[in-house]
Amino acid sequence: MIVGRGRIPGVEVGFATGVGIVERVLAHFPVRQQVWDASLRLQVVRARFCDEWLAGRRQGVEVEVFGRDSVGLREWLHDLCWDCSELTAVTSTQCQSVESFAPSHKLNQVLVERGVRMTSFFDVTGGTDAMTEFLIAAEEMPYHLAYGPIQLKVFDGERVVLEGPVVDGQRSLMLIGGWRRSTRPGSTCGRCGRPPYGRVSWPSRRLI
Repeated sequence: MIVGRGRIPGVEVGFATGVGIVERVLAHFPVRQQVWDASLRLQVVRARFCDEWLAGRRQGVEVEVFGRDSVGLREWLHDLCWDCSELTAVTSTQCQSVESFAPSHKLNQVLVERGVRMTSFFDVTGGTDAMTEFLIAAEEMPYHLAYGPIQLKVFDGERVVLEGPVVDGQRSLMLIGGWRRSTRPGSTCGRCGRPPYGRVSWPSRRLI
């Protein structure tokens, strides 16, 4: 089902070794169909968790509402990334620019230097050539070009972040399989003792 190294349900993998390989891998319909099938199953699971959370059954699920607070969203994800030892991510570059990706790339470099086992798959469908070329040029990073319809992050093989339910018309992210350690101002992150990433404006974000 998966082309390349590793087997992640819902992700078709192509290595970041040149634009030609991306076009070849992404055009391979039978494999892409298998990815769609796996992604559909994941969407069903996600929908079930969203429905249960909205119905008040919230055990093992954390939902954080961000709306248009992209900075708060990025910092929340960065805190989660910092507090893990293994990270697998599927990210779309469709709404990314090299400039907007820079903070995440810098954090990724630090995480790799700290010994975090990272595998990052980037779906370049609809993304810019500049962003694709940037990923290809980052040869020292565990970046792979891929086709993955669903964005997600898996922490330590135990916790998964997916798009959460729409809450009062606002976007949210959903953490399944474990609760995030407190990173409120004045505290530190879980095992590493690291202060929270950047400045987090807690009143602008709702943890429900």
